[in-house]
Amino acid sequence: MKKFLSYLTLAMCASFAAHPQASYKISSASAILISGTSTLSDWTVRSKQVAGEMAFAPSGKVAQTDPQTGIIKTGKAVIEVATIKSEKGETMDNKMYSALKKDTHPQISFLLTQPVTIKGPGKVSVTGNVEIAGVIRPMTFDLNLTWADNALHLQGSRSTKLSEFEIEPPTAMFGQIETGDDITVELDLFFVR
Repeated sequence: MKKFLSYLTLAMCASFAAHPQASYKISSASAILISGTSTLSDWTVRSKQVAGEMAFAPSGKVAQTDPQTGIIKTGKAVIEVATIKSEKGETMDNKMYSALKKDTHPQISFLLTQPVTIKGPGKVSVTGNVEIAGVIRPMTFDLNLTWADNALHLQGSRSTKLSEFEIEPPTAMFGQIETGDDITVELDLFFVR
């Protein structure tokens, strides 16, 4: 019996060694865009300062070239609210920061809650908890996944509502300009080793 347990332990160690887990960080090429409407015009805000990481466990014998298969075991993405900028200038930015409660909740974050199986390039569903303005909601993003230069690229968009996060749509000019409740979140994330 002791001999069997020794072989089992050895086999498990060999299995872990054959399938090492690699850490990837979000690169500076990444961006998150949020767009919506108002009674005056459509609008878009973006942050190019996205931080985060993921743990990726390759499956089988994986070459050091694209594409790779395996499982994303953990992952997160974070942006500082103060890094989100609009094309409309400081006045709109300040109204946005106020709506997002920047002073008490300075970050927007996504934390993966379910492992993601990767079978090569293509569509993947990524599910996790999104926190905006101190409110956490589960969300699933259907994203396009590709490997390029040993970096994993996730790209796609999802619609949601400001009211889902208890955010009151900003207004301007004494209420004459109102922001719509519907928004679209676009992700363009590069993870590199």
